[in-house]
Amino acid sequence: MRIGLLSDHWGRNVVRDALENLRPRGTYELETIDDFRTVDSMDQAIWSLINLVDVVVASLEKGSANLYYEIGLAHGLGKPVIVVAQEDSPEPPPLLASQRIIRISGRIDTVETLTFRLKQALDEALTRRRPYSGPRSPSASSSSYSSTHPQTNVGDFRSLFAYEGPARGLRFERWFTEMARSVPGWEVIEADRRRGPDAGFDLVIWNSREESELQALGNPIAVEMKAIGGMTAEGLSSFLHRARRSGLKGLLLATTGVNPPRTKRLLARMRSEEGIRAIALDRDDLIGVVSPDDLLSAFRQKARELLYEGEV
Repeated sequence: MRIGLLSDHWGRNVVRDALENLRPRGTYELETIDDFRTVDSMDQAIWSLINLVDVVVASLEKGSANLYYEIGLAHGLGKPVIVVAQEDSPEPPPLLASQRIIRISGRIDTVETLTFRLKQALDEALTRRRPYSGPRSPSASSSSYSSTHPQTNVGDFRSLFAYEGPARGLRFERWFTEMARSVPGWEVIEADRRRGPDAGFDLVIWNSREESELQALGNPIAVEMKAIGGMTAEGLSSFLHRARRSGLKGLLLATTGVNPPRTKRLLARMRSEEGIRAIALDRDDLIGVVSPDDLLSAFRQKARELLYEGEV
């Protein structure tokens, strides 16, 4: 689970300390605005953080109008928001005050007690998927959205989350292609878009590296990319059909979303029934990729799991 911390207080506070206490438990990863230094502007950094994470924790201390706006953005994107307010912080606006708020006192609450309360709230937010108020964000299919959204040069994976819908998809494809092209020993061939989405694969990688993990995937390795959400069963079936028709044995699925357990099960079945070795890289695999070497390492790790652990 990726948690995004929004705050109107710069620097450390008890909320951040409590969230960082959850990290050693292995289930939680904390994202803060400090992780988005490569994004061009503060508004894009905030937008990227909210888009990236599974749940938002908002820490209210000063009653900042900016933070109220950021909470509204998260609501509009359908993200669960957990609001934590200091006892002496200003009363939030009525629409926000009607939401359940974790109120803390510096005289009573310790980091440990707040850690426990936050864990309960995080678990509830993700298991119940409670609806939250707030205006909806622009439609992902809106033709005017990409032209009005601030532009930036995509530098790393986190930067992609400053965009929505087709805009993110195009940048993700460009980002992944440029990373793959820069891996020594890889030759990358892009699909001919004029032939339609079902005519071939997004990319084909010819690998001349000698690592056994990569060689076990054969040549070439077909790549399918999806920007929003995980791979669907329909999309995977289509990908499998094209792989069978092309006689390929090595496949890579890449997405900015999070692949559900059924994706792993389907890929395992492809391996056992069809002899097709497929690996999947999703948001949590790609978030640390800032260089071609990082992409190669993520690729190797997934191939190693496939070959030696029987997992995808």
